[in-house]
Parts: sequence; C-alpha cells; structure tokens
Amino acid sequence: MLICMLFTALFGPSLAAAAPHAKNTATTKHTAPFDPVVREKLIIAHIKQKLGEYGETITNDKRFAIDPTMFKHPPSPNPAAPQRNPKPKRYDYDYVFSVWSKEQSRRFLENNAVALDYAEKKFGIPREVIDGVLNIETQWGQRPDSMGKWPVVVRLYTLAVMRPDFQKPGWSEEQLITFLTIFQNSDLDELFSIKGSATGAFGLPQFEPTSYAKLAVHCSDDGDDDDPPDIFGNDDAICSIANYLSRAQWGTTEESHRRALFAYNHDNFYIAAILDYADELAGKPPKHPRYRFFHPQKTTLAATKGSGFFYLYPPAFITCTKRNRHRCRAFERSYAVARQRCLFLFVPTAGIEPATLAL
Repeated sequence: MLICMLFTALFGPSLAAAAPHAKNTATTKHTAPFDPVVREKLIIAHIKQKLGEYGETITNDKRFAIDPTMFKHPPSPNPAAPQRNPKPKRYDYDYVFSVWSKEQSRRFLENNAVALDYAEKKFGIPREVIDGVLNIETQWGQRPDSMGKWPVVVRLYTLAVMRPDFQKPGWSEEQLITFLTIFQNSDLDELFSIKGSATGAFGLPQFEPTSYAKLAVHCSDDGDDDDPPDIFGNDDAICSIANYLSRAQWGTTEESHRRALFAYNHDNFYIAAILDYADELAGKPPKHPRYRFFHPQKTTLAATKGSGFFYLYPPAFITCTKRNRHRCRAFERSYAVARQRCLFLFVPTAGIEPATLAL
C-alpha cells in the first residue's frame, strides 16, 4: 500500500493534468468522400450475391430501409474516422444486486434446473454464472424491451450504410449478411419482427449474428439441428452462453473465468459484477467489491466534495473527476498498472493527505 500511495502522490497530479486533455494528433488520409448512396448500392449488391433469390426478395421489401432517426449526428465524411457508438456504456451494475433480481434468479434457477444441469455437465459452466449473464444482458426477458427495441435487420442495414467503420471496417455489413443467412428460411414478417439492441445483438444472451452463427447451440443431444437454436427461449439461451464461455477457455482458475467473461464483454466492471453475483447466489462472499461499487459520483469524500480524485486499483490507474467520468475508461487503458494489488487510493486535488477507503 505504501508503494501505491507513493506512486499516486508522485505521478498522479501530472497524469491528471495531461490525461483529460490528451488528444490523438494522428491524421488519416482518405481518397474519396463518404457517399451513403454508393454504400447502399454496394451492400444490396453483396446481399443479392450472397443470398441469391432470397436476397432479392429482402432488398425489394419496403421494410428494408435506412432508419433516419437512428443517429442524431450526420456521418463523418471520412469513413476511416472513429464512429459514434449508439450503444451507451454502463459504469456500475448495482441494480444487478437488487431484491427483485435475486428473487428472479431464485425462480429462474428452480424453473430451468434441467437445462442448467445439462449445461454444467456438458460445458462446465456454473449455473450461477449463466444466470448472472442473463440478468445483466436482458434480465431474463422479464421487462419490456429488455432484449432490445429495434428491428435487427433495419438496425444493421442502417449501420452498414451510415457507419461503414463502426467497430471495425465491414463489421456491420458482415453482421447483416450473417443475420439474413441464419434466418433465410424464416417468413419475412418474422424476420423483420426480430428486435435487438442498438448494435444488432438479439435474444436473451444478446449475441451478435456472427457469435450466434458460431456459438449458439441446442440444449440437448438429440435436438433438431435443421432448425436454428432458439436463443429467445431459456433452454437454448442457457446452453449457448455456456458454450460461448467454454469456447473462451473457461477453466478452474479465476484468471480463466475473467478471460472467458472478457471475451463476452470487454468490461472489467461487468466481469466483476457477474462473478460477485454468482458468488452471492452460491452462498460465497463476494471477491470484487472495489469493482462492483466503483462510481466516480458515489465514491467521494465530504471534505473534498467537488475535487478531483486519483483512483489506483487493479488493474489500472484512473483519473476521474465529476466532469470526466466518461473518459475514465480510455484513461484506464492508456495508463494501466499491471497486477497492482491495492484498494482504492484517494489523492484529492485539494491537497488533503492521501487516504485509503476499504469498501
């Protein structure tokens, strides 16, 4: 802890001064302006090429159109420039530990014992972890629009045309064509009625289409493989999550658990919330309280209200103030401190002596 305090006292102010104002000065050269009309024609041509007559039928449907209300900001003229992510990030998961959540978990574990037993035996994933993923992702589909409120086809088509470099070049178009391929035997009304997240994730586990194509499975050894797995239903959703984590090298160590959950969602707070929640359901003490309760607006000291704080905790060094909390994650990635084992360390800018707080 002394090393942590010394590191923060020496380097915290200089990093805090630099980090909030850091800018990427690199420029990207581009040869042609972004043209959504050209992009739309290219994507339609690719769909027809991949799916043949079925692609022709889909692209001629009036519902296959760009959603003009999807983005509040016009697209960047440079397709290589960073794109705005329409899906907001979550910074704390306290709601997961509510009384309502725990009661729903109890019922879910009781009502789906057969599928959970099968998933544990075949894939080696604890039922409490599967339940935690379903809780955070869609709250078991118990609430309106918990699995998303946007038609997946329209959402992905709009992203492919208006945000060609969303996530990475070609990602949206790949997701769109994969989704259409998966459900090419479905009725068009059913296809356009499937709703998902702002980025096209769908079903109880919120799989992207390519993840569904690779990792969604039937929850039985004698399932009908001619039909795609139904991840809107509990059984296939349970086994698909278990298969996903198993393929991501879930093992017997906590490090392997973190690595597998990181493959599912690149968010340390998400990982810690699921592991803590699973521990609580299994009657074990939570191991990650410093992650679970971390929130810049909640972890302030009365004596330094309105000041900036420096947080040093595994695995990163973060500078947060009331006005830059949405930039903390970027700062975390830029100034990571490998394998530190400290609790929160507060060094207020008001000049008060460093203090530790055990949550």
